[in-house]
Amino acid sequence: MASHEPYSDLQVVPDHLNSDKIVVEHPKYAYPKPDYNADHSPPSDQQPTTRRICGLVPKLFWGLAAGIAVAVVIAAVVGGVIGSKNASTSNDKPASSSAGTQTSSADSTTPSNTPTSTAALVISTTTEIDAKHTLLRDCPSSNNTIYNALGSSQFQFRKLCNVGFKGNAADMVNTPTSSLNDCIDLCVIYNTQNKTEIAAGKSDVCNSVCWRHGLDSDFPGQCFAATTTNSSVIGFNINYDSVECDSAGWINQVI
Repeated sequence: MASHEPYSDLQVVPDHLNSDKIVVEHPKYAYPKPDYNADHSPPSDQQPTTRRICGLVPKLFWGLAAGIAVAVVIAAVVGGVIGSKNASTSNDKPASSSAGTQTSSADSTTPSNTPTSTAALVISTTTEIDAKHTLLRDCPSSNNTIYNALGSSQFQFRKLCNVGFKGNAADMVNTPTSSLNDCIDLCVIYNTQNKTEIAAGKSDVCNSVCWRHGLDSDFPGQCFAATTTNSSVIGFNINYDSVECDSAGWINQVI
């Protein structure tokens, strides 16, 4: 009887089972590679790009645009204010007056036949009223200005506030008026009506007036017109004590 090798529980695996394995992925079950790095950030070729406007990032662009808009608005407002102010200044310039009010040197009382311009002069008038009187006073703004009586440059009177004139006690005019200008006009009317007598030396010339300017005066609104010294050398003979008067003297007297 043939002898047999003892049985071993080891098994021999055929050589073809030791060959390299080939793994085939089925297209149906293939998965794309992840589009993120290990730290979950996008790959460098997929980093998002920053949107730009005119080469600037949006935040900077809109900030500059807002700043320019604000500057334009401010410039428009400033321009409007300046334009309005210039227009207002132009409208406020006093127009030429039929009264011919003009400026002159502040303290001089020497007669002058060449009144200065009134372009920058503004004369204001105040009104005082009681039961019997309405007084229109333009002092002190009219002090030392020239008034053309009756609208004629032949009768130029220099106004002086809160003073009177020393002169002839005889009054050519003694009547109430509403204003100093009205008082001056009455003086000129007297000269016109008595021109022949004045030229012949039979009547005195009316060349000064005193108008009582206050309601508290003894004669509110009373106009006194008389003759006073009128010299190109010494000027008018002024009475500084007559503070109740607003006065005027004829500076280009010809009769």
